[in-house]
Amino acid sequence: MVPPALRRVATLPGHAEAAWHVAWNPKQPLLASCSTDRDVRLFSYASLPSGVTGDVETVFALHEIIPTGHKRTVRYVSWSPSGEILATASFDSTVGIWERIPEGMKKGDSGDPEWDCSGTLEGHDSECKCIEFSYNGSLLASCSRDKSVWVWEVQPDSDFECLGVLMEHTQDVKAIAWHPNEESHNEDPTSDAPQMKVDAQMEMAHELAEVNCIAWEPSRKEGLPPHLLASAGDDGQVHVWSDLV
Repeated sequence: MVPPALRRVATLPGHAEAAWHVAWNPKQPLLASCSTDRDVRLFSYASLPSGVTGDVETVFALHEIIPTGHKRTVRYVSWSPSGEILATASFDSTVGIWERIPEGMKKGDSGDPEWDCSGTLEGHDSECKCIEFSYNGSLLASCSRDKSVWVWEVQPDSDFECLGVLMEHTQDVKAIAWHPNEESHNEDPTSDAPQMKVDAQMEMAHELAEVNCIAWEPSRKEGLPPHLLASAGDDGQVHVWSDLV
């Protein structure tokens, strides 16, 4: 099957410096982008009304600029599955947590921000490279140049508690990805503390090259093998792995 062709439908300028990452809100028509300029920009989008013609079918508009307060580049943004929490990963080693301000708490001015910083997660000793919510939104993982992966539990009141720190890597950790089905941590019946462990690892996944990104195929589609994991490296290669479970 020939893949469908892509065409550009919008260009969204505005960041003063390099844009690093973009993320679609899973529940609302919002696109978030982050940049070296330390701001997060939210763009809203909508389809043109029926009967209206134009060069494009979807119109984008700047919805809000979030001055994150991070001291260095905002490298990554991630939405919770509910679309109500936005996390920002920064080279200042921290993770920002942003939540939508409830309607009853807004002042009513059209210029008031819709998103407010509800917390900052600290612990990494160096640049935070990536953050991802688990598929059910109960966990948040962050990785860093300090070679560690931190796993946080999202509490009912949107507080975040560190469940553990994984230190198996020998170089900086650039990317993380949750397995679509195996996202929950193991429980030790003799302890109240959640337990985490390394189930498997791929040595020299890209020979001597750095691995820059990993991504799980999200669903077990008919005719496909068990869950597939793709990895991309500095060697220019994309490898696809099967979990065989």
